[in-house]
Amino acid sequence: MSSFGQVLREIGEFGLFQKRLLIISCIPTVFCAFVTFGQVFTGMSFPHHCNTDWILERGPNLTEEEQKNLTLPVNEDGGFESCKMFTPVDLDLETIEAYGINSTTECTDGWDYEAPEGASSILTEFDVVCDKSSLIGVSQSIYMAGIFFGALAFGTISDRFGRRFSILLSLLLQLLFGVAVALSPNIYAYTVFVFFTGVSGIPILMSLTVMSMEWTDPSKVAVCTIIMMIVNSSGLLVLAGIAYLIRDWRILQLVLSVPIVLVLAIFFCFLPESARWLITQGRKEEALKVLQRAAQVNGRTIPEDLLDKVFTGMYFPHHCNTDWILEPGPNMTEEKQKNLTLPVNEDGSFESCKMFTPVDLDLETIEAYGINSTTGCTDGWDYETRKGASSTATEFDLVCDRSGLIQISQSVYMSGFLVGAVLCGAVNDRFLPESARWFLATGRKEEARKQLQVAARINGRTFPEERFEKLEIEDMEKRKNMLDIIKIPYLRKQTSILCYNWFSVSLLYYGLSLNVGDFGLNIYLTQFIFGLVEIPANMFALFLLLHVGRRIPQAGFMSFAGAACLLTLAVPKDLPVVVTIIAILGKGAATASFSTAYIYSAELYPTVLRQNGVGLNSMFARVAGISAPLIRLLEVYHYSIPMVIYGTIPIVAGGFCLLLPETRNVELQDHAEIQ
Repeated sequence: MSSFGQVLREIGEFGLFQKRLLIISCIPTVFCAFVTFGQVFTGMSFPHHCNTDWILERGPNLTEEEQKNLTLPVNEDGGFESCKMFTPVDLDLETIEAYGINSTTECTDGWDYEAPEGASSILTEFDVVCDKSSLIGVSQSIYMAGIFFGALAFGTISDRFGRRFSILLSLLLQLLFGVAVALSPNIYAYTVFVFFTGVSGIPILMSLTVMSMEWTDPSKVAVCTIIMMIVNSSGLLVLAGIAYLIRDWRILQLVLSVPIVLVLAIFFCFLPESARWLITQGRKEEALKVLQRAAQVNGRTIPEDLLDKVFTGMYFPHHCNTDWILEPGPNMTEEKQKNLTLPVNEDGSFESCKMFTPVDLDLETIEAYGINSTTGCTDGWDYETRKGASSTATEFDLVCDRSGLIQISQSVYMSGFLVGAVLCGAVNDRFLPESARWFLATGRKEEARKQLQVAARINGRTFPEERFEKLEIEDMEKRKNMLDIIKIPYLRKQTSILCYNWFSVSLLYYGLSLNVGDFGLNIYLTQFIFGLVEIPANMFALFLLLHVGRRIPQAGFMSFAGAACLLTLAVPKDLPVVVTIIAILGKGAATASFSTAYIYSAELYPTVLRQNGVGLNSMFARVAGISAPLIRLLEVYHYSIPMVIYGTIPIVAGGFCLLLPETRNVELQDHAEIQ
């Protein structure tokens, strides 16, 4: 039986088809940057103070400075209070100037904002200041909560309905809710719409990464992913320029969202489905069409018999045909039919190769007393296949006591290679043993035992009988949902580490990125530099991924980024340039770590669970994204608390990375394996 890797080698592992796919896949990554970090500008803060126009009734010719001096108290830094004003009084101007006002109150008539002409943000539009100022951080957290639910929902959607459907749906929702954000009538509607842009935003990048990975050779996966990350980083540079030119937040939001309609049209016309995903779903004809198209673009020809070998012998759930009971009960549901005619095995599912013995009784008697004796399947089998799907197992009933014929047919096929090898003067494989690992994967434990015993004897070792008995042999093909990630031991371990890893890097990345205005420099310049540093960071990550691997670079990036955050605390506050430089280095390391995480995680999961696995990891990243803006609020207790949290968690994650296996140049798994 051939693997998809063999099919991919036939059609071209990184030809023109894959390069075109990579180019169009890069386009939406720019908009991912827009939707995530556009909030920095739509929620931009401006200096503000209470509206005190009440005093202009007493002194209409007062200058702005005189008005502030008479109506606004001064804070400890010598500036005017932002959220307090002197209590309005019914006195003439001369009395107020002579004696002043002693009592203060909150802003009763709104605020005045010191914003450039034509500039606005949700802060000025909805008065999200003073006691409402936390709503900015809350809206960012709710956006991240949307990404959390989107990662969960679109991971399942992608594995169930396909990569193409998932990407198109994400783009459509991103377009609709991006425009809705620009039309928000108040901060609460804005927050709701922002949530749904989060649901549909980052899953686009997640699905595109998986799509490109499933179409390319393992050695090119890192290149494709890093290129997409670099384009995503370029989006940050473009965003800084657009935001500098367009200061009105509603117009800015529309400019960032409306062009998605063109991307949606391009993708609808040119985006293919993942052939690897189609194969795992048993959709042979669709996979063949996509692969033939890819082969044609790459100037290759795909042998039809090669794809047939991928599908031939595919396993489908089955049970005995028990239509005999439909004679006494023709209107019976399928579930009821199974309950009356099929025994249940130890795990609670129906037996595949046994049925209750047919009896000549009426339906009421069978329902009342049941049937006690069992027999083999006397009238064939029913198969739970997708519409139009089939294999030699379903066509020729190669199940139960005949299931070994599939392996025999494969062995006969392989014997053709043997004959060819003999005819060509190659070595006869009489003494070449079958793979014990393969025997275990197909449930043939006794044959695996014999092979391992022979190997142990030849190597002068003792066969570990007790350890071998503890091996758990299960049906690999039935593992197709997220719960199986938890059930399979090695996936459970890897997933636990990866989830913490994604949580850590996301917490650091968004903790720095969403607070570019806090480093003391111009916000547009800081955003530009934060975007610019991601390009060399991703290129450096690519170099290490190609020449070193995944595990060590990921551990290094995480540890360095965490250390940079902690180092900013040691720099005096009156050196904002130094603090910003260190933060930029930390941002670069966090970017490289994020890019590596996308590649590393997808490579560690099998195809049937890959999108679910990456989606689960991404969920934890979104939990961190939700937490990052809220953690910033802890600085009211001590300025160092947020940076301590952002710094220590990634350092611990870097240590855990060392427990993961290396995946550099390893062919992708299609199905989960016992390890």
